[in-house]
Amino acid sequence: MVAEGEDQTFTFSAEADYSIDKVLVDGVNNTQALSDGYYTFENVSENHTMVVVVIPLSIDAYSVEIKVYPNPTVNYINIESDEIIEELIIFNSAGKKI
Repeated sequence: MVAEGEDQTFTFSAEADYSIDKVLVDGVNNTQALSDGYYTFENVSENHTMVVVVIPLSIDAYSVEIKVYPNPTVNYINIESDEIIEELIIFNSAGKKI
């Protein structure tokens, strides 16, 4: 609990084999906090949120088997996995994010 009008600083770091991907302060990506490794809520007068998103440095740290078909494809793809996929980023053959 922070007394009203006070400042509160939070520091964060990732464990071995992981990296901090982004820091969301009140739902907004804060690149300065990501760079600094800390964030200070100044002159607190209301509730705030901070989410630190951590990702593995390599596929070896965490891997999920997925099936993507057909290949090649036109207009659609099927993606299957035994795990829940929270985010999927797809690039075309030219390297452009779709």
